[in-house]
Amino acid sequence: MTNGDGTATFSNVVGGNMQVVAFASGAQNDYQALTLNVDQPTSVQLKIDRYVAFGSLLIPVSLLIAILVILIGLILLVIVEVYMRKRNKKMALN
Repeated sequence: MTNGDGTATFSNVVGGNMQVVAFASGAQNDYQALTLNVDQPTSVQLKIDRYVAFGSLLIPVSLLIAILVILIGLILLVIVEVYMRKRNKKMALN
């Protein structure tokens, strides 16, 4: 488990060849693995590219894009509907 900022610290590690594996929460098939030789205090950065942090949730990028496309489509639909109603109202008054 990581801290709130995404970092994890391993204490009392003797050293040698190590494998660090990071899993996205709730997605055991998406992971990033790194094998390294540890002989001194070492900092390692792992990144799982298919996810975006949205508050405290990890959301797949594909889902975020789909949500954004739907929202943009709905906004455009509302804009067109408001425009058409105003135009029809003006034509009815003339």
